[in-house]
Amino acid sequence: MPKSNPKKKLEPRDEFAQKFGKTLRISRENENKTLLDITKLTDLDPSILSKMERGVTIPRLDTACKVARALGISLDVFIDDA
Repeated sequence: MPKSNPKKKLEPRDEFAQKFGKTLRISRENENKTLLDITKLTDLDPSILSKMERGVTIPRLDTACKVARALGISLDVFIDDA
């Protein structure tokens, strides 16, 4: 019988990416905005925003600022409890 693989512990960078993405999605949904809405407000590619929401990538600081502004939230919302 094959051994089950225990959950791989996330690296701090991966953990932060997932938290950032979850916060982005929740904030976007709370504002009733779609990824396309955020794309129009930030001039970012929709695939980049999607990757950020899924925790696949961490944005540069200037990109995170654009997203926060588009959502009408403070940048620290993304990094609190990270």
